[in-house]
Amino acid sequence: MKIVLDAKVWIDLHIAGLDERALALRGRICSVDVVVEQELLEPDGERLRSLGLEVCELDATGVAVARQWQGEVPELSTGDCFSLALAWRNGWRLATADGRLVRKAQAEGVPVCDTVDVLALLAEEGQLSLIDLQLFKKLLFRAKQPYNRSKVKQLEKRLRG
Repeated sequence: MKIVLDAKVWIDLHIAGLDERALALRGRICSVDVVVEQELLEPDGERLRSLGLEVCELDATGVAVARQWQGEVPELSTGDCFSLALAWRNGWRLATADGRLVRKAQAEGVPVCDTVDVLALLAEEGQLSLIDLQLFKKLLFRAKQPYNRSKVKQLEKRLRG
C-alpha cells in the first residue's frame, strides 16, 4: 500500500537528515502537489521532486472533499486536507505526525502511520542504521518535535538484531 507523506513527516525526516534517503522508498511513498509546491520550504519540495519524489495531484472530487474537510476542521492546513484526500481517494495510507489529522483520517477510514513507521521502512531497505535512529531522536528532541517513543524503542531493538 502506497503511503502519502504530509509536510510534518518530511520536516521530521529533514531535521534528522533523512529526507533524501526516504526517496529510496520510490514507488512506496508520494506526496500531494500542494504540500510539495506550497508547504515544503525546508526541506525544499522542488528539490525532493527533482530527486525523484512522486508528486500526485487530486482529481476534482478529491479537491472538493479536501475543501469540505478544511471547512469542517479549520485547524488543518490545505496541505493536510489534500494529503488526506489523496490517501482517501486512492485507498492509500497517510503518514502524519499531526494528532488532529490522525483523528480526521481515522474518522474517514484512512489508515494512518507516522514518521517512525517510515523509518522502519527505511530500515527494511537497509537505509537506516542504529546511529541514524539515535540521531533522529536527539535532533527531534532538540527541535521539540514529538515522536512515538515506544515505536522508536521497538525499531531500535530490530536494528540491534
